[in-house]
Amino acid sequence: MQRCILARVVNSLPSSLHGITSNNDSKHKVFFPLRQAVAEPSVDTNTEAYRHLAHELSLLSQEEFGRRLYRFSRTNFDPTQTTVVHALVSELISRRVQEVSIKCVREYAHLAHVAKLHKLCLDVYFARANLTTIGSVTENNDTRVGDFAVSDFVVDSAYALCSTSDLIRLASYCVKHLQQVPSLGWEVMSAFSLVRAFWRCICVASIHGRQQDAEYKQALKDASYIYDEYMELVYPDAYKELTTQDAIRTVQRFVQYASSADEGEMLFFRFCLQKGFLRRPRDTTRGEGDDGSGMNAGVTVEGGKISEEQWFYASLIATCRVGNHVDSALRYFDDIGSYLGIVQVSCNDLLHSCSRKIRQDDPKRPEAAIGSRDRKSMEKVSEYLIFQLLNVLQTAKENGKIVFIARAMLRDGVQLGISVWSIVLIAAGETRAADLALAAFTQAKDALGDGSHALDRRGNEYLLQTAINALSKCQVPRFEEEYLQPCHDQQLMHCTNEFYFCALLQHAHNSMDPANGAEEVLRRMKEKGTPLTTRIISRLMKIYLRIESPKLLELYQHATQQLGTFRPSWLDELLLWADRRRYELTHGERKYILDEVQRVHGIKGMQGDLGGLRTQYALLKYDYEYSPLEVFASTSYPPETEPTILDSRVHFLLKHPHCVAHNIETWRNGCTFWINNTVGDDERAQRFLRFSLLTNEGATTTNGEIKPEEFRLYMGRMLEALQKSNNCAV
Repeated sequence: MQRCILARVVNSLPSSLHGITSNNDSKHKVFFPLRQAVAEPSVDTNTEAYRHLAHELSLLSQEEFGRRLYRFSRTNFDPTQTTVVHALVSELISRRVQEVSIKCVREYAHLAHVAKLHKLCLDVYFARANLTTIGSVTENNDTRVGDFAVSDFVVDSAYALCSTSDLIRLASYCVKHLQQVPSLGWEVMSAFSLVRAFWRCICVASIHGRQQDAEYKQALKDASYIYDEYMELVYPDAYKELTTQDAIRTVQRFVQYASSADEGEMLFFRFCLQKGFLRRPRDTTRGEGDDGSGMNAGVTVEGGKISEEQWFYASLIATCRVGNHVDSALRYFDDIGSYLGIVQVSCNDLLHSCSRKIRQDDPKRPEAAIGSRDRKSMEKVSEYLIFQLLNVLQTAKENGKIVFIARAMLRDGVQLGISVWSIVLIAAGETRAADLALAAFTQAKDALGDGSHALDRRGNEYLLQTAINALSKCQVPRFEEEYLQPCHDQQLMHCTNEFYFCALLQHAHNSMDPANGAEEVLRRMKEKGTPLTTRIISRLMKIYLRIESPKLLELYQHATQQLGTFRPSWLDELLLWADRRRYELTHGERKYILDEVQRVHGIKGMQGDLGGLRTQYALLKYDYEYSPLEVFASTSYPPETEPTILDSRVHFLLKHPHCVAHNIETWRNGCTFWINNTVGDDERAQRFLRFSLLTNEGATTTNGEIKPEEFRLYMGRMLEALQKSNNCAV
């Protein structure tokens, strides 16, 4: 991407942003952006435990402080670790922000964002950005001072706080970076963050959109300010073609109508790409013979070196994740992949050298770009680009495509990185792709056997453990004897008894006889004196749920009452188990489960927190209060009071009850015709019977209002007809 040589100077912004001055059209305007903070996780910093933790962190060396990052998951963060993260980030801001590397600062800011400590995330960024701006930091890790660009998660933290002032401030940092950065490498991140700040301002306005209050109007003013002051500065040609009001109205439609939550992210960035607010690097910097895989303009990110062009498309692919826009992500990958000799990823015969044309306006064909180079397709794709594509596929649960792409990469002789393997192995376990799990197992085992570096060894140990977990789901023969036990005996990884028995329980869960497999593992645990940990209990709960064992309730009570441990997923599994054993539970067991639900979720939170388990909870409560089985056994009649919960298949009828009143008169007028034409035809008579059960005659009044009693009877007839017709109305 060609650097923008801008003659115009950006307005300097005070750190507090109490007032922002604009000189458009020679008129002096003063905007006062609002800051409306949202609730963050509560952390009490005055407790003795927190002060003791802060003191311990202050004694850590710089190397050990950096290694603490690896104790936390970014993709599946445990909320119980919020206090520790708060203490770590606070220690970084107060004492270490000038000493640690920029990479470490960025990762700690990302960790704070994942932990929903958004104020700390912004504080970390601004603290280091101010230091890099004044040039008081010297880097020793080959990262230039100007490379501390604004990341997308920093912008999202400002949005989470509904802070348009911070969004404007971050936009100013992006423009300064685009003007002054000595390296082209990080310009992609700044360009994406600049337009992201504009989009997030409109998202803040949509939060207050119904009230049309002062916050709504101010957020739109702040969005206009970013567009007029910063986006015009960087993209003057695109700015001239689209007025401020047209741009805001278009983006508002993406936010309000074309998406749910953040699903309009892909639409917005595609709009920016089409209108020229994001420039393709190859449009301005590609030289002759450059295919986008060269490293002359590349930067180093996690996973290796990546060209700026591939980073640009990786950023576009990342915008497809929230809305599960798999097709758009694959098209972006096709665009960059065509220059690397890769045919369409979206088809099922992919990843060979191709001869297709990217765009009709591009005269350069892939054959010319490939030249005499080796045509192994996937070798030229950076790991970061592949990771972003697989991340989108994982979010959309497209495990089949993940497995397909991974096999193509292995076919071309590409050695996958650990970050890519972490996604591939999850999909391999879900699809029982034993070949991929074995490939990862072999790669990690060989690397550990060669005596790799300490940092590489930690990553390969993680890869080996993940591969073993995937193998335990694939039902490979002699799992323990050929894979688990040798790694334990050779000390290739830090294999605790907990990990060992968890792998055996996972293997037993997917076996043909999970009950005996679980009993055998418990017997061996008892012989070795291994206690029941949280992970082991979770595995056992899943096994007992699968076989509907009465031991599940005993295990739950033992874990919560005697061991003092609890996981929300255990309560969900307990409700599912109770629903499957509905008529085998005692009155006391039903009461205990209902009390547990109320204890965990409370009375007001049950409807929202239970989610898809509301039906199971309602039926359990109905059985507890009315004992329908006992009443029917004694009187041969069900209780007079019926359950208030409805089958999820008729949810759409409750949300739109008018849809059941369509074409009533038409059906009545043709009733005699249908009856006369079904005489002697059993198939047509059965079809007519199903159709008659689906009619809502009597369920609605002439003006379309629903009669509760008649409507409930109609719903019962409809469900009965659906069950007889395999849930397909004809």
